[in-house]
Amino acid sequence: MSAASFLFRPAIVVAYAILSVCVTDSAGAISPQQTAASRTDTIPPGRRSFEADTFRDEAARELIRRARAERGREAAGLSSWESTIRERISVGLTTQDIRRERGLFTSERVGRVRWDSTGVETIRWFGIRRAVPIAGEGAEIEVERPENLTEFPVDPAGDRLVLAGSPFHHPLADEAGDYYRFASGDTMRVILPSGEEVVLAEVRVEPRTSGFEILAGSLWFDLASAALVRGAFRPARPFDLQLDEPEEADDVPGFLKPIIVRVEAMIVEYALYDLQWWLPTRVRFEGDGQIGSLLTIPVVVEAFTQDVEINEPGLDPEFPTPDGWTRSEIGPCDDPHEGRRRRDERDEPVEGDEEQAARVEADAEGDAEDTEPCENPDGPTRIILLPPEETLVAWFDSDEESQMSDTDPFSSDELNQIRDRLGKITLPPALAAEPTIRLAGFRYNRVESLSGGVRAEVPLDGETRLIGEARIGLADLVPNLSASVVRRSGDGELEMAGYWKLQDVGDWGNPFALLPSAHALLLAYDDAQYYRVAGLSVGWRGGGTTRTEVRLFGERHIDAPKETDVSLPHLLSDYEFPENVTAEEATLFGVSGRVRLQAGRDPARPIYTATVWAEGAVGDREYIRFAGSGSVGAPIARVAEVALEASAGSSVGTPPPQRYFFLGGVETLRAFPNTPDAHRGTAFWLSRVEVGTRNPALRIVLFSDLGWAGSRSDFTFDDPAISAGIGISGLDGLIRLDVARSLQGREPNAWRVYLSVDGLI
Repeated sequence: MSAASFLFRPAIVVAYAILSVCVTDSAGAISPQQTAASRTDTIPPGRRSFEADTFRDEAARELIRRARAERGREAAGLSSWESTIRERISVGLTTQDIRRERGLFTSERVGRVRWDSTGVETIRWFGIRRAVPIAGEGAEIEVERPENLTEFPVDPAGDRLVLAGSPFHHPLADEAGDYYRFASGDTMRVILPSGEEVVLAEVRVEPRTSGFEILAGSLWFDLASAALVRGAFRPARPFDLQLDEPEEADDVPGFLKPIIVRVEAMIVEYALYDLQWWLPTRVRFEGDGQIGSLLTIPVVVEAFTQDVEINEPGLDPEFPTPDGWTRSEIGPCDDPHEGRRRRDERDEPVEGDEEQAARVEADAEGDAEDTEPCENPDGPTRIILLPPEETLVAWFDSDEESQMSDTDPFSSDELNQIRDRLGKITLPPALAAEPTIRLAGFRYNRVESLSGGVRAEVPLDGETRLIGEARIGLADLVPNLSASVVRRSGDGELEMAGYWKLQDVGDWGNPFALLPSAHALLLAYDDAQYYRVAGLSVGWRGGGTTRTEVRLFGERHIDAPKETDVSLPHLLSDYEFPENVTAEEATLFGVSGRVRLQAGRDPARPIYTATVWAEGAVGDREYIRFAGSGSVGAPIARVAEVALEASAGSSVGTPPPQRYFFLGGVETLRAFPNTPDAHRGTAFWLSRVEVGTRNPALRIVLFSDLGWAGSRSDFTFDDPAISAGIGISGLDGLIRLDVARSLQGREPNAWRVYLSVDGLI
């Protein structure tokens, strides 16, 4: 195992844990094992399977009745099914503040699967590869025992929804009426290539109560046969560790809370073969895990079938394995997990170490006890045919048509339609977690000095939170107060807030974060301009690779002068912070918005980002300010990576000084401080170029920044500020250490050192 793989194993485990909250195995909804239909122990005694109000209309009642009767008989007459299955798992890493999402982990698997009605399932693996893009690990595989590769097969005769081992209550189970109501939806007519017409009917699934284990979505049936052909769902509320696993949550540090898993969509779809059988064709799972305000981990799982053969001779489990291949047979009651792991991994007795020898002996005696009883004695026998490791990776490179990375099982229009339908489902109020109170993050700047406080969060229900924060700085002794109501809506959040707080003028980065505060205290780099604001706002933010923020506000702006010069350089040399911008007192009412887009996430391929933002206000001042930025990073000549960024902005009307554009600091012009009388104005342009070594885990980077800011009437490309330097980039630019020197501008030949996050390259 490489060093990078070892380093990122905890992060990958976290990502898999997020995924496993929703689906047990990496094949997602493809693999049919124990379904939620077997969870009869959760039904309260004496409850009826179907309440009187279970069905909104008679058509839904009749279709659900037929579908329940049809469950398990859809594959009647089917003796064998064989298909190539392709699966992709993608795990990202992002925050609200960074420019682009990083690729944390990817996995691709391809195999030929055969199901036989006699109870034998066979899979012949073609390709398996995994990568950790953020650490520079490309396609490779880890040694896996065959018993860990058994979750891939599909049982066409199994459950139509195939919610394998999931915690969800099945909408077609005997107890479904205790959890759901059903209503007729749309119909769809499909013309097959043969000319046959198939009518599909939708039944909407409405949850009675809110819970992560309860689904909301749609079932689509073949109206003629009542066979289920599509399921599109999301849980009735997110998984909240504090609410769902309170004992586990007690062991989590406060700064990592809340830990929430949101599932945006689960889609299972079947296709009609030989005008008789609806068989699995494609699956998608998408969601994300939120770790406090620090990280968001998006997860996407996709799988689809190709080259399907029905009732045909095919994959022979008895064929002689070529040299280097392994053949394993896993019976229904073989234990591939704990007991076997202990036998394989326990230490050998060490001579002279009686305690260790006793432990080994106890492990051996406890193997049988630790093995869980067989839950499916009538399950299939699975035969795993595994080629050599080098073949599993090389297969992708030898067959361009096999590259799932360039294949989209679902089009963007399909997904948008499904997400839109799921987002319109009315969900019942959810239970709320316990309120939490914790320390707000400390920060340091030349207005407040050291500032700290407390943050309280009161969940009102599963989707709505009341958040309050109070803090004060040691230098100005002016309290900062805010209160907001935040409600999750679809893939975003709606926020209503009131506040009296210190604000920065910048359009880049967050000067109140940990690293900018450390720069201010230790290096006297306080590259922000501050003013105080009292106001009310309503805003929405959300999205994945396309992130959108919109905000309506009414605010009073007040000056916030410098109150301290304390820093390490000040103690050593009497260095003083520059003065703060003199903010003009003004009452403003306006709207602001920002849209950030990203294409690509793998540093081995081109990555594009674009951001546009704008703000308009009326009141004591009337103005519109707007700007845009775009970047591209791409490998060149297999030895280096180059990144380019260009930004520009201007304004209309008369914005107050605190709403000018300011350049200077690590986000814009490295080596130049952000001062009130330096690079500021009602217009600006900025360009940055970086060239680095190829490995994203650790790069050496050369860079140069060029920019200008001033009055829009004096807009020019002449005489820009120029800086250049060298840096070290880690984790695909997530961590940066730069040394920069100004070459042309107000402070020529000045040197600065920066530690930052979210580097361009």
